[in-house]
Amino acid sequence: MEKSENLKKWQVDFGKRLRDEREKQGLTRQALAKQADTSHDYITQIERGSKCPSLHTFMRLIFSLDISPDVLLYETIYEYENERERTIKGINLQLYRLNLNELLALNDIMKFMLKYILGLKHRI
Repeated sequence: MEKSENLKKWQVDFGKRLRDEREKQGLTRQALAKQADTSHDYITQIERGSKCPSLHTFMRLIFSLDISPDVLLYETIYEYENERERTIKGINLQLYRLNLNELLALNDIMKFMLKYILGLKHRI
């Protein structure tokens, strides 16, 4: 999954958790917007995953809902770790199918690619 796809998935998942928590507390979007000092439309956009709240807005939302930040973030972190573990297991299965020469060649390619990728990260 590409970086922008991950961000979009995170936004959608976050929005669903916000909506679920708001509904669990019996609040309308309008009531939450008023408590969090934002607009009804902005709450709607966050819940639909079309907007990502700023840190300031995120803090106002969790204070308004009187919840810990992990209530809205935990599942995203948990899902990410599960996806990461599944990816690693899938890679390992593929590696076991390679012979020694193929593994050595792949190792050289990975070293080169990681050096390139890490070099890019440090320039940003």
